[in-house]
Amino acid sequence: MTEMDIRTKYRELLRSLREGNSTQSVTNLRPWHCAAAVSELMAFACDSQKAIKASSNGHATVRILTGSCPQHVYGKDAMEPTRQFVLDGGQVRVLVYNDSIDTTQNSLYSLGRQFPQTVQWRLSRTNVDGDKLSHFFVVNAAAFRLEAPHRKLSGENFTDCEPKIPARICFNDPETANQLVKFFDGLWECCAPVQ
Repeated sequence: MTEMDIRTKYRELLRSLREGNSTQSVTNLRPWHCAAAVSELMAFACDSQKAIKASSNGHATVRILTGSCPQHVYGKDAMEPTRQFVLDGGQVRVLVYNDSIDTTQNSLYSLGRQFPQTVQWRLSRTNVDGDKLSHFFVVNAAAFRLEAPHRKLSGENFTDCEPKIPARICFNDPETANQLVKFFDGLWECCAPVQ
């Protein structure tokens, strides 16, 4: 099986889990896995937003806790579904747990500049104990990608295959997703907007 076949099969697996609203958790290790997971989670967010919009005036929310928000992961493949999610009324909150962030050439940050009310960024202004913190991406209180704690990484350290960061993705685990939302929202209130 070629590398391209492996990537295609992995994306198909994630898509089938998303479309089936599966409770199965799947491992996620390499940056290309993460990029695939983010794309599928954004597709899940778009579906959620459409359902919410059809039944009420509410909105779906994507919460991202990251150390650097690397373009390699949150760029190319994720931007179109993210843009559609925002245009449909969804909200994105990005919390960077670090003392600084390089926002130049960051597609997600650029989207926030276009839609500052719906794509919001905050910075912890510290990276103390950041290596003990699990980064995650959570949609509402249902779907998520959750990383194991790891050493501080900057965006330039990323390739398709490195660094390897153990993580898992699940499209239907409200209990874990609710815990992540509560943790995120508490941390969000303690952090300052990115200027």
